[in-house]
Amino acid sequence: MSAQLIIKNCLKVLLISGIAWLPSCKDKTPDPVLIVRDTTANSREVLIANQGNFGWGEGTLSLYEAYSKTVQNDIYKTINQESLGNVFQSVSRLGENYYFVINNSGKIVVTDTEFTKKVEINGFNSPRYLYEVQPGKAYVTDLYAKAIAIVNLTTNTITGSIPTGTFTDKGVLRNGIFWCTAPDADKIYGINVLTDALVDSFSTGVNPDGIVVDKNNYIRILCKGGGATNDLPKLMSFTEANGQKYPVGYVLSPTPTGLAYNSNLDILYFCTEKGIWRGIGDMQTGSAQLWIEAEGAIFYAIGIDPKNGDIYVSDVKDFVSKSAVKRYSSDGILLDEFTVGIIAGDFFFP
Repeated sequence: MSAQLIIKNCLKVLLISGIAWLPSCKDKTPDPVLIVRDTTANSREVLIANQGNFGWGEGTLSLYEAYSKTVQNDIYKTINQESLGNVFQSVSRLGENYYFVINNSGKIVVTDTEFTKKVEINGFNSPRYLYEVQPGKAYVTDLYAKAIAIVNLTTNTITGSIPTGTFTDKGVLRNGIFWCTAPDADKIYGINVLTDALVDSFSTGVNPDGIVVDKNNYIRILCKGGGATNDLPKLMSFTEANGQKYPVGYVLSPTPTGLAYNSNLDILYFCTEKGIWRGIGDMQTGSAQLWIEAEGAIFYAIGIDPKNGDIYVSDVKDFVSKSAVKRYSSDGILLDEFTVGIIAGDFFFP
C-alpha cells in the first residue's frame, strides 16, 4: 500500500470517528427566557425603575415579590434581548400596557403586562412622567422641551403639545385640571384637560418637587428650597374659599426629596439626608418628624404600597454602584433589604 493511500485511509477514520463528538453546525433557536411570576393569593409585585448612570449607563427594570422576598433584576432586557435605554425615569400602567419613560433616550417603551415590548413612542425631548388625563389621552412632562406633550394612547403617537415656557415635572389630576410642578419657575401650572389650554398658575416655594392630592382634595406641594434666595424647604397646600385660592403650609428644616402619602391620604413621607420623615396633621398646623435615620445611607426615592402601607426607599450609595432598597412596615419595622440596579428612582405598585 502506498504512503498516500495509508494517509488517506487514516484521515477517513479520523473524520468518521470525529462525527460522534463534533457539535452540530446548525443554528438552534434559543429557548425563550421566562421570568418567575407568583400567582398565589398572597403575591404582591413591585416594579422598580433603575435609572442607570446619566449619559452612559443603561436603565433597568427590577421585579420584587414582597411575599416571597425575591427580586429579579434587568427583566426587560432578559425578556426582550435589548436595553431599555438611558435614563429610566418612571413607570405607568394604563389598562393592559406598561409605559416605561426613558428620559435621556427621548422615548417611551410600551409593553404588555408580561413586559414584552409592543411599541416605542418617539419624538420627545427629555420625557419625565406620563399621566392619563382622559380616556385614551395622556400628558407627558419634559425636562427640556418647555412644553407638555399630548399623546394618543390608541395610536401611541404624539398629537400635540402645550407650551409652558419652562421645565415641567410631576403632576396630579384634580377636578378636570391637570396640575404640574415647574421647578425652575417656582410655580405649579393648571391645564384644562378638555381644551389642552394652560388656565392657571400659582407661585410656590423654591423648587417644587413632589405634588399630591390629599383626602380633603387639597393639592400638597413639597418644595425643596435653595435657589438664589436660599429659600427654606416648605410643605405647601392650596385651599379654596369664596372662589379664591390661598397657599398655606409650614417650613421644613432639612432639604427634602420625594413626597408620598399612605392610602388613607392622612400621613405623608419624604426623604432627606438624615433619613425618612413622617408628617401627620392638617395642612396648616401639621408637622414632620424624623422617623427612620439614614445611618449612612443616601435615600433617594420613596414609595408607599397602597395595599398594605409598606414603605419602600432606595439607598443609591455613590450613584455608581447598584442600589439597595429597604422595605419598612407602616410601624417602621425593617421587613426586607435587597439589591437592584443603579440609581433606583421610581417605585410602581400594580
